[in-house]
Amino acid sequence: MREPTYPTVGAFTADLAAGTPVPAGGSASALTGSVAAALMAMVCRVSLGRDDVVAKDEELREALEQSERLRCRLLELVAEDALAFEAITDAMAMPEDDDDQRAARGEALMRAMWHATAPALETLAAAQEALALAASLAGRASPEAASDLGVAVQLALAAAEGAALTVAANLSTLPPGADVDSSRRRIRAGIEAARAFTAAAAAASSDTHALPQQETGGPQAAADG
Repeated sequence: MREPTYPTVGAFTADLAAGTPVPAGGSASALTGSVAAALMAMVCRVSLGRDDVVAKDEELREALEQSERLRCRLLELVAEDALAFEAITDAMAMPEDDDDQRAARGEALMRAMWHATAPALETLAAAQEALALAASLAGRASPEAASDLGVAVQLALAAAEGAALTVAANLSTLPPGADVDSSRRRIRAGIEAARAFTAAAAAASSDTHALPQQETGGPQAAADG
């Protein structure tokens, strides 16, 4: 299994477009979340030290630290998601010439599929955290950066919904059970929270064009399936 490395965004998008099994939607969702967190860090930096900003500098510094942590972690999840799905590909390539080999292949495939849900679930949680932070900054950071914060909110929501779709698709390949049901509940809760924070950011923003109200719908139906 090779370690996926993406020194530039161009390298990642070229790999994404190559038609290979990985990287795919999970990695793209993580990168989208990282870009959202980066925008939030920028908003914090341009808001520091300004008299016309409601948020205090101490609060902005804490938000900046949180944004940078999320940016770095989500960037790591780009590669982790690709590695997790490469493990599925490796398991599928195992020999199945006799009963023992088929049993070993089935066990390896099941382990890999379960493992593959972890990066996307973490991406969903990180995107939800980013949206909560954005909601706390909306209407309180630099007015000139309101549109940038609005873009960050929409990107973070896209990351959350993309991660949820990735997990739901993987769960659909696993046999029914308590663990699958628990993961589906985590998806539903994560998406509901993400949408609630998006709505809160829109309500708190002084620029409604930057933070449009989010319509319902999306991957929750897949999570319910």
